[in-house]
Amino acid sequence: EYGTLSLSLNIYLYIYTHPLRLSHSHQFSLVLSAPIKMPRNIQYSEKYYDDQYEYRHVILPPEIADLLPKGTLLEEDQWRALGVQQSPGWIHYAIHSPEPHVLLFRRKLTSSN
Repeated sequence: EYGTLSLSLNIYLYIYTHPLRLSHSHQFSLVLSAPIKMPRNIQYSEKYYDDQYEYRHVILPPEIADLLPKGTLLEEDQWRALGVQQSPGWIHYAIHSPEPHVLLFRRKLTSSN
C-alpha cells in the first residue's frame, strides 16, 4: 500500500534596490509530495463512548511510529499520509507519552454516529 509523504518548505525571496535597504520581500510556499510504501499492519481499536464523544485508538507499527514528530498532534492530512484510514471527522486529540505510537482519536457524537 502506498501513502504520500508531504514536505512543506517556505521560501523567502528578498529583492534589494539599495545595498542598505530591503525594498520587497515575498514568501512562497512549496509542497513536495512523494509516494512512500507503508506497511499494512496498523491496528485499530473498537470505538468507545462517553456523553459527548466517540473514541478510538490506533496503534502504529515501529517503522511508522519512527516517522512521527515528537510531541505534536497530527492534522488529518498528516495521519492519513502515515496510512491511517478512518471515516471523516476524527481528531487526533491527545498524546500518551509512554506510548507515542498509539494515536488517540475522538469525534463529536451526532445523531448519525
